[in-house]
Amino acid sequence: MRIAGLSILALACLFCAPTRAQTDTNRLIAECDRLAASTFDDERPRSVPGVPTSALDARSAMAACLAAVKAAPAERRLSFQLGRAYAVARQYEQARASYQSAQARGHVLAPVGLAILLQAGLGGPRDLPLARQLYEKAAAAGVPVAMRSLAVMYESGAGGARDPAQARRWFEQAARGLEQVAATGSSEALFLLAEMYEGGQGVPKDSARARRLLEEAAQRGHPEAARRLQNAGAAAPSAMQEARSEVLQISTRTLTDRQFLTGAKDGAAVTISGELRIPKSGDRRLPAIVLLHGSGGIARNVRDWADVFNAMGIATFAPDSFTGRGLRSVASNQAALGRLVQVFDAFRALEVLARNPRIDPARIAVMGWSRGGMAPLYASFRRFQKMHGTPGAAFAAYIPFYAPCNMRLREEEDVVDKPIRIFHGAADDLAPVAPCRAYVERLRKAGKDVQLTEYAGARHLFDDVDFQPPRYVAQIQTSRHCRLEEAADGVIVNSETHRPFSYQDACADRGSTLSYNDAAYKASIQAVTQFMRATFRLH
Repeated sequence: MRIAGLSILALACLFCAPTRAQTDTNRLIAECDRLAASTFDDERPRSVPGVPTSALDARSAMAACLAAVKAAPAERRLSFQLGRAYAVARQYEQARASYQSAQARGHVLAPVGLAILLQAGLGGPRDLPLARQLYEKAAAAGVPVAMRSLAVMYESGAGGARDPAQARRWFEQAARGLEQVAATGSSEALFLLAEMYEGGQGVPKDSARARRLLEEAAQRGHPEAARRLQNAGAAAPSAMQEARSEVLQISTRTLTDRQFLTGAKDGAAVTISGELRIPKSGDRRLPAIVLLHGSGGIARNVRDWADVFNAMGIATFAPDSFTGRGLRSVASNQAALGRLVQVFDAFRALEVLARNPRIDPARIAVMGWSRGGMAPLYASFRRFQKMHGTPGAAFAAYIPFYAPCNMRLREEEDVVDKPIRIFHGAADDLAPVAPCRAYVERLRKAGKDVQLTEYAGARHLFDDVDFQPPRYVAQIQTSRHCRLEEAADGVIVNSETHRPFSYQDACADRGSTLSYNDAAYKASIQAVTQFMRATFRLH
């Protein structure tokens, strides 16, 4: 029997339950939504609250969203969510591809994710004009986070002409948009709105309200808001400090290790840039600290420490030693850039900061992590200050975090009479602490003001919350089994073979476990902030 052209069987199946395949697809989509949906995405199901970037579990989200995209390739938000997961996992090329796929199909938030990567030069070339165009597109579509990023670019002139009027306009629109999203209980919107009230971006400056918004965001499970409150509590119990951000450029050179060690100045000229954050504390000159990133570029720990110092009323400057040199990371190829380049960059950063009218030139410290930790370690050498420093400009303190200490240089005990504070994980298998113990002992015998603080059970990157849970990185390159020394002609040699060192040497190795350690991080914050208060005479 047929009814209006349908068989009875076909008619009955109109009311059948979904097939098992469809049920499985729906389950995969729901899991990707649960783990990686953005709170600003109107395409997400109403029942899904969204996940702040700082709370996203990259490994689980990648697995779930890869499976969902495969099962439902037409769902553009899934490609966007996969891009978010890739970005948090620092798989930036894959993140770009996923965002581009979502953007090509009209996903309104995808241009924002892509613009963030273009702005930072992650996963491909840096392109500020294109980033600005993408923010324009998303802002015009009503995305508050794009409006805020666009306002910042208009304010600074990044990617195009500087336009303070347009910056104000977009800041105001961003604030209104974030207020609406925050009213729904979005922890991410609350967090971003707190930053805008703290900085007076599009709204009257109101630190008390910023604090309340941060507290509400933290109560709703926003990890970064909780960390900001914790850091502000540890560093400045009275209130969070507002920080104004600007980009500074530095003229520097790309030197080989031999050029650096012999005092040569004929390395290739290059311009690098970095973010200067200045707490607004009246007209007085502020202390400052230069923050030097590790082999992977500017990472979460650098930004978190900048928050800690800004909360104390200390300006921070974080030069990017890689992007201007066409690099994103040297973790898997340490030979791509000389080990001592960032020491030279540190001296150039000091030179620039010492001329800044808001900075007290007598109170500038330097801090670095891993490869970048060699900069504060070696910038303290009188020899290098004479070769590469600027007369009349000197760092007030030196703070290396888990720096490799397995390279012995000439005149290494002749350091300046300023405090050196070294922090290291006792379980670090990328840059083991033992050579640092030996070096510190030699400095102490020479009467220098140096201290080494070790944290039991702590591994490399113990202060980087992005490495939670622990992560084994197979391709990271290390000289942990090598003993290196400087020969008379400025060549770094392998102490065992007495030949120029190469990462092809038998002692060179790959692979390390990187891991955040909450106890070590909190203890280091307490130790460093106490040290900085004493060194900079802060009250």
